[in-house]
Amino acid sequence: SVIFFSSVLVVISLLSLSVVSDGERGILDLYISMDLKWWEYSLGKIISYTILGFTISMLACIILLLITNTNIPVEWVLILSLLNALFHSSIGFIVSSLSPTRNIASLVAVSLTGLFFFMSGTIVPVSSLPESFKMVSVRTFPFKIVYVLRKIQLYGASGISKEILYLLLWCSISLALAIFLGKIPLRRK
Repeated sequence: SVIFFSSVLVVISLLSLSVVSDGERGILDLYISMDLKWWEYSLGKIISYTILGFTISMLACIILLLITNTNIPVEWVLILSLLNALFHSSIGFIVSSLSPTRNIASLVAVSLTGLFFFMSGTIVPVSSLPESFKMVSVRTFPFKIVYVLRKIQLYGASGISKEILYLLLWCSISLALAIFLGKIPLRRK
């Protein structure tokens, strides 16, 4: 889970401030005057931060492999790291698009990061949570991505197609919402 959450910390915290900062510095006005389409702006931000998050995950994976004797299926780590970076980049963009100020964006980003750590089962085992929290936690992206990696490490890659489809659904929904919300900061004044 260190591999995944290293990118979460960076991607959500940086991207959640990105759109707000563009607005405060007048860059959004420049994009509007250049007739940049809202979906181009959204995709550009999300793709660039997805690449950043993926790179950070890969560096964390390399460091983990160098200092431990961990059996990590690298091909699956690549796929899961890409999905993880895409999901969290989309969430960071959503936060930044909806936040009126940097302070609010920062507060929401820190809160979401803490919530994602909690929901993943990394800090507190999900089995020890109250039943209502457990029901919610096991359906979240952070839990599922850690669960899939653990399942692959213990049992191999067979039988994970349902979980991968579930992660792809989370990514698709968050990406579609993020792209659509790109309209908000770029609306004509």
